[in-house]
Amino acid sequence: MNLNGYTVTDRANRPSVDSRVALKVYFMNDGEFIDPVQIVDVAVFDRAAQQDPSSLLSSDGTLNDAVASSIAKAYFRTDNEAGWVNADTYTPPASGIFRVKQGEYVVVLDGITPATTYSERWDTDVPNTASSTGDYLDVWTIKPFAGGD
Repeated sequence: MNLNGYTVTDRANRPSVDSRVALKVYFMNDGEFIDPVQIVDVAVFDRAAQQDPSSLLSSDGTLNDAVASSIAKAYFRTDNEAGWVNADTYTPPASGIFRVKQGEYVVVLDGITPATTYSERWDTDVPNTASSTGDYLDVWTIKPFAGGD
């Protein structure tokens, strides 16, 4: 995949530890690609530490911040109302959430120049400590529709 002239490898292609890895998500409603009202953040977790993805969630279905803040391997956020910026603004080692096209978004785990991202949500720095030897979960916190939580 090419992101603003930079090669990033889709995680399904089993990238090496010293590469840029694209974690993509697609949003659809009734078979049509849609853009959510807001993407709040994206966090990456080691699947070995959380065998059941539901262990990362609170009873209301939102991310359990008490658990998540201590075990996140990477964190992404973009400081604007929509929570994302256009993919043509990506420049390594930028950390953020990038819109490729309607309904398609990507974050980049950068194994070449890993970045630490400050999380206002958890009031802490989250360094990119993911490696190619693990199995990971990425959790996208979104507001899908206007007026929603």
